[in-house]
Amino acid sequence: MDDVAAGEVVEYLTAHNLGTIAVTDGLNPGAHSVYYVNKGLRIYFESNPQSQKIHILGSNPRVSMTVDEDYGDWRKIKGVQLFGKATVADQRRAPKLHGIFESKFPHLHDLGGLPDHHVFVEVIPEKIYFMDFSKGFGHKEVYYPDNLKSLIKW
Repeated sequence: MDDVAAGEVVEYLTAHNLGTIAVTDGLNPGAHSVYYVNKGLRIYFESNPQSQKIHILGSNPRVSMTVDEDYGDWRKIKGVQLFGKATVADQRRAPKLHGIFESKFPHLHDLGGLPDHHVFVEVIPEKIYFMDFSKGFGHKEVYYPDNLKSLIKW
């Protein structure tokens, strides 16, 4: 992935709020909508530590995640699909992540803020598909971000 392509993916992720993360314990797959923030190519979402997705991530950190929109015109489809690992983030980052979430989602203040007992999950992509059908029907580019440490480090 070159810097231009990585920048396009980061720009897309930053411009969106909602993704779907897919997890499985080997028997039971689950797809969960999550509001997220990103720092470069790394994605962070918050969750109740007692939730099904956190329980499953404890036994299998492998995930798939999509960020896209509901397009009526297929020629305009854009989106990110990634594969990687997700783990509960080091909670020393929690104050900074709280601030980033409250900046991106200012309505959280009106809702009383994020619950103190919630944890943050860090998604580290290993393979990214960036779809852009404006470049041709079905156009998809594949990126491996492991060589772009400057774009995924916190």
